[in-house]
Amino acid sequence: MLGFIKYRAHNDYQGFDAFKNKEWLPVYNRDKRAYDDILEKNRGYLVDNDLTWLFADFSELPSSAAALWTDLKLGDKSIRRAQQAKLKKHISRQQELFNKRGLKVRRRHFF
Repeated sequence: MLGFIKYRAHNDYQGFDAFKNKEWLPVYNRDKRAYDDILEKNRGYLVDNDLTWLFADFSELPSSAAALWTDLKLGDKSIRRAQQAKLKKHISRQQELFNKRGLKVRRRHFF
């Protein structure tokens, strides 16, 4: 959530909300349609290989973005810490999956 970092620097919850709704959400919705199509076409393989969690985690991103907006608006850093923990867990799980399959992982830091 690089957009969050930009607006967090100024505690600009209104700017983050505009970014989230006008820039991030339209791209997310486009990608979600593509991921939903992949999920439907490959459901058997994804279930058999315990990969459906990737799609579930992706589906939770809008609620995470809303929580980060709340963090900025209220200044409640516990919300941010909870989102960081959730994201770190997801990234760690992805990295484990990639490592098992011999794929290279490019590390990025968020927040």
